[in-house]
Amino acid sequence: MTTVHQVVGATASRLFPGAEYVAITKGAPDRLIEWSASEQTPDSVVDLSEVRRTDWQQRVDSMANDGLRVLGIAWRPLEKLPEKVGPEIERELELIGLIGILDPARPEAKVAVERACEAGIRTIMITGDHVLTAEAIARDLGIIRETDKAITGSELDDLSADELERAARQTSCFARVSPAHKLRLVQVLQNQNNIVAMTGDGVNDAPALKQADIGVAMGITGADVSKGASEMILTDDNFRSIVAAIEEGRAIYDNIKKFIKYMLSSNVGEILVMFVALLIHLPIPLLAIQILWINLVTDGLPAIALGFEPAEKGVMRRRPRPTNESIFAGGAGIHIVLVGVLIAILTLISYVWGYSTIGLDGFEPSLGLEQLDRQSVAELAGAEAVPAAWDDWSADARVAFLGANESEAAGFLEEHEGVKDPGRRLLAQAERIPRTIAFTVLAFTQMFQVVAIHAGDRTTFWQAGFKGNPLMFWAVLSTFALQLIVIYMPFFQSLFDTAALGLTHVVASVAAGILVLFFVEIEKLFFRRFLKLDASATAPATT
Repeated sequence: MTTVHQVVGATASRLFPGAEYVAITKGAPDRLIEWSASEQTPDSVVDLSEVRRTDWQQRVDSMANDGLRVLGIAWRPLEKLPEKVGPEIERELELIGLIGILDPARPEAKVAVERACEAGIRTIMITGDHVLTAEAIARDLGIIRETDKAITGSELDDLSADELERAARQTSCFARVSPAHKLRLVQVLQNQNNIVAMTGDGVNDAPALKQADIGVAMGITGADVSKGASEMILTDDNFRSIVAAIEEGRAIYDNIKKFIKYMLSSNVGEILVMFVALLIHLPIPLLAIQILWINLVTDGLPAIALGFEPAEKGVMRRRPRPTNESIFAGGAGIHIVLVGVLIAILTLISYVWGYSTIGLDGFEPSLGLEQLDRQSVAELAGAEAVPAAWDDWSADARVAFLGANESEAAGFLEEHEGVKDPGRRLLAQAERIPRTIAFTVLAFTQMFQVVAIHAGDRTTFWQAGFKGNPLMFWAVLSTFALQLIVIYMPFFQSLFDTAALGLTHVVASVAAGILVLFFVEIEKLFFRRFLKLDASATAPATT
């Protein structure tokens, strides 16, 4: 930058003797050394020889090696105020001195770079500073090794396309670059299938910020143009915030994936229960209001709690996901199918078993009620639902009364005077216990499934527990309590058409849920081994 001043006053005349106007230039010291013809010493002004140029450059390099940002200061006298200012005003200068500015990286920046590297994120420094200053800071932050060198903008201009591709892969520090160089580097990195986040604060950074997949502007020091060209604005101008955002993003993605796995596998199980029951000629296992209850409460509370899961252990040591990776990758799709089928099998088995525990056969249209005496049927369906003449009827008459179809029921009523209606209500009453068992097993298996899922694919429930998310504990506990209320409170029994279950039925329902928990844990062990989902593996910095 060059400014023109009129020499006024004794102090200015002493500093710039014999000049009416002066042009004062500050900027890159190597450029000013090149453009200067003389230098100002404590005693006088002398010509700037090649030896002295070398001395000045060595001083610049020494200051830059110490991590200082170095500015050169020079001036030249002007006979009059120039009508037009051009590059010639920055030639034939008189070199005054150097200014070293200590602008160290924030202490937390080095830790953030290390965490980014562990996460498979490569940090590249692209700066207009002196090459040695850039190298010193980059080494201090761990961006480059001690033996690595930075590439300057002038060197980039001399590289062929293939050489530039190779430099972008192998070099993580670029110095003395122009805005055009920044834009070109972003494009090359994108051509190598990298997702590029570019930080910047100046107007000249806007093209590179716009080109990058994620432009990140500085909220404090950033220009409005750079903010407008960016997708993200750092309110604290801290690189650590970018790394923290990546960690939070990975945690959010994990929670979305857990939610999808839980909801889809639960819904697949519900659909299969209803569909398979119709195929094998079982009575409908669940009523519409019971399915609504499961979707509203059993799926609702734990699903909400999944949104509050903290980041899993080792989330920042994972390899970055490919951009085209499906949400069902990593075994999620297989989990949805397998767990959905398992939930359906356990629910149907418990449904059939529920009939057998009360002496009935769910595969018979009459449920086998015709084989029972009146007292046994009354215990299942209530005495008011069983005709007084039940014990006097033949098995065929009982089946006809139970109403296998409308014509049989009508014929039975014609033959038996005093019987007001067929026994379909009796069948419905007899189905309440098996249906309540299936209803409870479906709810409990989903609860134990979400308990296993919330720990993540890389950690078992026994390791994670509920320590990181107590809300999940209360959501599961509340759902268990609500399910028991629906089963045992008379008002809800009539509303949801449920029946009180015995201890054996409840224990069996819990056992079915625990079986799902163990299945999911074994599944996670399998995927960790064969898909190498290891939380302790450090990802290489390739992105």
